[in-house]
Amino acid sequence: MSEPVLLVGADGRIRYGNPSAGRLLGCSPEALPGLAVGAVLPDGEALLGRRQEDPSDTDAVRRDGGRIRVAVTARPGPEGLTQLLLRPVAEAAEGRLRESDPRYRAVVEDQTDLIRRFTPDGRLTFVNPAFCRYFGRSEEELLGTDFIRLIHPEDREVVHRQLAVLSPENPTTVTEARIPRPDGGVGWVQFVNRGIFDAEGRLVECQSVGRDITAQKEAEARIAEAREAVNRAARVTTLAIIGGGIVHEINQPLNAIRVLAETGLCLLVQADPPQADEIVAILSRISRQVDRIDSIVNHLRDVLKNSRNQRYEYCDLNEVVERALLLMDNRIQAHGIRLRLEKADQLPKVFGYSVNLEEVVLNLLNNAMQALDEVDWPHKEIAVRTWADDRVYLEVADNG
Repeated sequence: MSEPVLLVGADGRIRYGNPSAGRLLGCSPEALPGLAVGAVLPDGEALLGRRQEDPSDTDAVRRDGGRIRVAVTARPGPEGLTQLLLRPVAEAAEGRLRESDPRYRAVVEDQTDLIRRFTPDGRLTFVNPAFCRYFGRSEEELLGTDFIRLIHPEDREVVHRQLAVLSPENPTTVTEARIPRPDGGVGWVQFVNRGIFDAEGRLVECQSVGRDITAQKEAEARIAEAREAVNRAARVTTLAIIGGGIVHEINQPLNAIRVLAETGLCLLVQADPPQADEIVAILSRISRQVDRIDSIVNHLRDVLKNSRNQRYEYCDLNEVVERALLLMDNRIQAHGIRLRLEKADQLPKVFGYSVNLEEVVLNLLNNAMQALDEVDWPHKEIAVRTWADDRVYLEVADNG
């Protein structure tokens, strides 16, 4: 591809700009004739009529107001015109390297990694063949275009923010984005981007080396799906434990209510006169059993609601244990197991999902209960203990 070239008359007006110059300056070549060279190159008039083979670095002003650092050489042309050759600074440096080492282009072009360079406003100034193949476009089609338009629309703003952190003190950043592929699919590409800065610390250009990470992203998605499946299975297991616990926890107060109600009825029918004090006591005990059922049902409702709307919060581990025991206490006793509870006073709170923590305690209690069911001990015991030093601890132990 030809270098960006401007032909400038003695009056300082541009007579001609080739397509490469148009791409560099962000306009069509037809828009260049008639412009004052100073509007494009602030130092351009000083070069008119001169021969300057050693490039001098200056800022070229793009038509959108952006600036790009270029190396300028000048040569007298026909009919009093001056030929100005413009090359981005990084490209000029590469050109000098290429001249000193002919192997340079072969190395870059043979790379399977995607290599690109672009100006601070995103215009591509260099792409290697691997980059062209990946995007299904020729070098001529890509150079001068805004690389951000090659990225999936939903990822563009993220890439903009990640590139905005480049500075002389922090010259590299990694970006990952989805890329619409020529075949209609969507791939993922990771680029390591390095900023190139001038002596004043201004960003001149970025050079990026990229690789396709679609397979990695797909593997991560499969792992996430598998993890969610495990979590769903764990929740089903927990719900089974909770369901079994609720049967025991509610059956006990229901049986108590039945016995108390029958006793109260007998006192009303058989006693003459009815024993009012005993009947009041029975009704009070019935009310307490109803309250217990109500608390169990409300707790189950909270568990189901919070499992759908989990959020991190500061949790009292002692309260988590108490909520788990509300669902497991009677069931453990029904298995002939003694429960020993040791809760530390003024236990520091932990940060996490309270429902998940309760699920952990329920599973530990259930596992301990099942382990004790398999042994023939005269005195079976589950001990639950909390304590703290520089950390907060929960221990569930059985003597099976």
